Amino acid sequence: MIDFIIQTFEEQGWAYHKVEGADVIETGFEAHHTKVHLHIQAFPEISAISVVSQSPIVSTSPDRRLKVLELIMRVNEVLNIGNFELRWDQGEVVFRTTNLFSKSRFDGAILIALVEATIVEVDRITPCLNIIQKSSPAELMMLDVAELMQRDDLVPDVGNSD
Repeated sequence: MIDFIIQTFEEQGWAYHKVEGADVIETGFEAHHTKVHLHIQAFPEISAISVVSQSPIVSTSPDRRLKVLELIMRVNEVLNIGNFELRWDQGEVVFRTTNLFSKSRFDGAILIALVEATIVEVDRITPCLNIIQKSSPAELMMLDVAELMQRDDLVPDVGNSD
């Protein structure tokens, strides 16, 4: 399976680093708001591939973690692929996508979609996490996470598709 991951990355022209002794590659992509580091792991025993990224924004205090947790829960409600997780003690936000493949057929398009979804979602949540992290205690108390998620100024302008 790791050979399939490597082949797909090479076909896309994506740089990567193979982790010795593991069915893992690591890489990074420049996105709009941040550099997104990825950990792609094969689980051959169940024909699964998991793509994981940790947000560069770490919530260092428990009062901020409650707002981060609310953000994660609200974002997860609208996701179709993958999910955000919070490593509570460390204050780390992680995004994970996983797909089970047929043992006889690995589809590069699915792996590409997992990678792209992970990059987009981590990049999309980064400015919200940054606002939570940089808010004063008074601002944090008044911060409406649902409103924060609706801010158009945090979304990159991708131009008109017409």
